Amino acid sequence: MKKTNKKQLIVIGIITVLLIGILGFTYALFSYNKTGLNQQLVTGDIYMHYKESNTLSLNNALPSNTYDPNTYFEFTVDGKNTNTKYNIWYEIVLNYGDSPVDATRTIRIEDRFLKFRLVEVEENETTHELEENEIFTNKSYNNIQGNVIHVSTIPANTMNEIIHTYRLYMWIDNAVIIGNTNEADYTMENWNKVYGSVKVGVRGDFTEKVLETPLTSSEKVLQSIEIKETSNSCLGHIEENGITYISGGKIPEISNTSGEASGESSGEASGESSGEASGEVGNSCEIDFNYLWYSGKMWRITAIYPDGAMKLVTDNMITSISYNEESNTTFVGSYVYQWLNEDFLDTLYNAQNIIDTSKKWNVATTGDRTTIGTSEVSATVGLLNSYEYYKSYQNTSYENGYLNIGYVWWLLNPYNASYVWNVSSNGNANYDNPLGAFGVRPSVNLKSDITLEGQGTKSIPYTIVEDKSTGNVTKNINTRLSGEYVKFSVDASAPLYRIVGVENNTTKIVAVDYLRDNGNPLSKKFGLTSNDVTYGNGTTNETWDYYLNNDWYNSLVTTYGDKFTSGNYYLGTVVYGENYKAGICSSVTSATTKTCSKLTPESFNVGLLRYGEMFATCQKTGDVSLINMWLITPFSASDVWSVGSNGRASDYNPNYSDGVRPTLHLKSNIKILSGSGTENSPYIVG
Repeated sequence: MKKTNKKQLIVIGIITVLLIGILGFTYALFSYNKTGLNQQLVTGDIYMHYKESNTLSLNNALPSNTYDPNTYFEFTVDGKNTNTKYNIWYEIVLNYGDSPVDATRTIRIEDRFLKFRLVEVEENETTHELEENEIFTNKSYNNIQGNVIHVSTIPANTMNEIIHTYRLYMWIDNAVIIGNTNEADYTMENWNKVYGSVKVGVRGDFTEKVLETPLTSSEKVLQSIEIKETSNSCLGHIEENGITYISGGKIPEISNTSGEASGESSGEASGESSGEASGEVGNSCEIDFNYLWYSGKMWRITAIYPDGAMKLVTDNMITSISYNEESNTTFVGSYVYQWLNEDFLDTLYNAQNIIDTSKKWNVATTGDRTTIGTSEVSATVGLLNSYEYYKSYQNTSYENGYLNIGYVWWLLNPYNASYVWNVSSNGNANYDNPLGAFGVRPSVNLKSDITLEGQGTKSIPYTIVEDKSTGNVTKNINTRLSGEYVKFSVDASAPLYRIVGVENNTTKIVAVDYLRDNGNPLSKKFGLTSNDVTYGNGTTNETWDYYLNNDWYNSLVTTYGDKFTSGNYYLGTVVYGENYKAGICSSVTSATTKTCSKLTPESFNVGLLRYGEMFATCQKTGDVSLINMWLITPFSASDVWSVGSNGRASDYNPNYSDGVRPTLHLKSNIKILSGSGTENSPYIVG
């Protein structure tokens, strides 16, 4: 089911919102006097006044799309200024207020859900009615730069007191989701504990003040590029037709760039002429300013458009599948298109408010990656095309480009009528038959009005304010997002897992790294004979299915407790050039069919990922893949799918010995004890 931003259940309970003035009924917030050079006494005073009650309560408050015109906090800023030269500049500021007296209110509502409107009230000279002059509206707390909401003055040489009257409205944004669902921001129980409080203050002096306009998200990224280039004398971007392409080198890390590893077909075309250059090598930056964490995945910002929208691509491959049937290079309707816009899109939180669907995808056929024509299609999720990939390393070389991750992965557009562009494991642009099962790195365009926090580095990536908040302690793990990280213990040696998805209210997780023995990837057979292609037939520890569901599982339960339950696994056969849905569906009649009649599943305590499933490919975390990895999906009556160490999935004889990343199902009542779900701060569950 796609995640939407609608109310999930009836909202009940009371939320009390307090607007608290500063330290009393009337308070001199600014008082200044001194003897000037002209030996005259200069003074200035400003005051803040508010009415008898300094508390505004919203009882039985429901989230709303706008403010309540009858509920506001009114205050005045007044003063005089006998200085004949300098204005008094004052700021109206908002800060966190006190916790409520009600002891049941213990959770401060998230800043992004608290919205404000500020107006100045003046009397109409003709009608003598009060009129509101709007200063701003619909700003959330975390969109207010430096907590300052308004800047104004008491002009110099103001001998008589002048008065400015303001009204501040506050409401709860309708975007909040309350309910006991996977998509909820607050459970029903926690919603009844929510409160919000704000202190309104005024401060001033004779120094000119400016109300800073917050940088847009794209401006923030562009600023980080400029800082990087200025401080390191490097070139990290290319501007072309109004588009800013981020271009440069990767930050140092272990990568599999020594050549093509096993899993490559012998007939694969290189896509490069012997004399073709590898890029315009320039003064390359190490690109460590464009990382973004969204919806359980790490992304890289690759381009910024004139309107402020930004293009992203996942930092790693998410699955490995055929682009399409043989010699069919059309993107829309392809297997990759279906996977991106159905399976993957379903894992993105609040996509309708975060992803810009107005941007087109250029699928023009080209035999030269350094140029591209114009042939655009619509899609919510796509891939980078050959030209965009070229731009990512134009300031360096393809081997050193920041998007080269040492694996084989699809690009968007055709090379010719029979082949599609891809990236090889050394970072070179390549082409191949679309039936090849290469890695998939989804790409999306962010809306220009999303709000970014963070620094954009790998250790402190940007995060999207409109993204789902990190899991709270006491929340069940089955409320979390596909891609987030999980551990069973704070012990550094405890294995790291990723959430694949939620099935039947249980959370399916997969090991990030291979199972290991004394640090080396453990290697076993899928089946003992060439026709033993069905997971679950094994009767000895020589095969993965038997070993995982017996010795390994028993040891896991002994070490980490009874957190696990059996799960469903689909064992449908998929061949080259066939829709990946054949692994789970009894029949697949269309490449754009989202639902199907599912096969009868098998049940296991421990399983493997199936062909086309989330994260059913090589992962960068841990050692870059050194051996192949078994999937659970049969290829034929005598072969099974395996992901090669370069990220390409192929058919293998089941009595070959390869590694695995096992999958488990966590019980529905398993709770989050700590952590934020990122790789560096995984959820600890218990």
